[in-house]
Formats: sequence, structure tokens, C-alpha cells
Amino acid sequence: MNIITTKNSFENMEPEIKGKVIRKAQIARQLLHKGQEIIDVKADRSDPDGKRSVFVFKDTDEFQKVFAELIDENKKSREQSETADLKKQIDELNKKIAELTTVKE
Repeated sequence: MNIITTKNSFENMEPEIKGKVIRKAQIARQLLHKGQEIIDVKADRSDPDGKRSVFVFKDTDEFQKVFAELIDENKKSREQSETADLKKQIDELNKKIAELTTVKE
């Protein structure tokens, strides 16, 4: 996540606004649903095809709090999914072992 500053193009008198760049659309969508303010959408310069965008959110204390909570939620969800996948794989291996053991007897 990058920190950028941008000026409001409509009024040059306005102070610079600090922003956080979010590269993943899914994260940006979740932040929007949690009420965070998006200040710009730009082309992702690191994308060689030029098809991706980055999302710039207003960097506030509330943003920092919501973003940290979101990262924790996503991490827990991913860990639960990985655990469920591992349990499924273990069950499948145990079934194969049982089948092989039954055939030999």
C-alpha cells in the first residue's frame, strides 16, 4: 500500500489530501461498503497490459482502523478456508489408506 498526496483539481486553494493506494479491487470494494471515501481511480502503472486500476482512498484515522480490521477478517477467512481444505485432503487420504488396507487383507 502506497501513500500519495493529491490536490483537489477543482479548487487550488484546498490543502493536499493524503491518500492510500489499494491495488486489489476486492479490497477496494470492501472498503467502500464500510463507508470509506475514495478520492481517485487511476491506471496501474505496473500493469504492462494497462488493464488494471488502482484505487486511492482518503487516508484518515478511521480508514486505518477499518483497513486493519478488514485485513484481519480476510486473514481469518483465508486461514479457515485453508484449514477446511486440509481437513478434506486428510479425509480423502484416510479413505484411500482404508481402501488399500482392505484390499491387502
